[in-house]
Amino acid sequence: MNARSIRAEQWVRVRWVDDGDTIVLIDDRRVRYIGINAPEIEHGDQPADPFGYEARELNRRLVFRKKVRLEYENQKTDRHGRVLAYVFLSRGTFVNQASAQPLTP
Repeated sequence: MNARSIRAEQWVRVRWVDDGDTIVLIDDRRVRYIGINAPEIEHGDQPADPFGYEARELNRRLVFRKKVRLEYENQKTDRHGRVLAYVFLSRGTFVNQASAQPLTP
């Protein structure tokens, strides 16, 4: 992360967790975690990747209905229109990094 290219915003609540690397905020923005490529869950006729549902569950445990703060780099959206961001919880947890950790019971 280059400190000069990072821009932050105010706290906003997570409304929904799409999968292991994408969330939906209360203002309907879809946010993709920068630097994380989690296994996919089932989409239409595309089957789920191994551990896709486990990755989504970990993401839910981390952020669902919690307030997060986003930090951006120069490229603000991906080809699907999702906001690209580093995501932080109020107690300082760096969600992008935490989502790369193994799921524990």
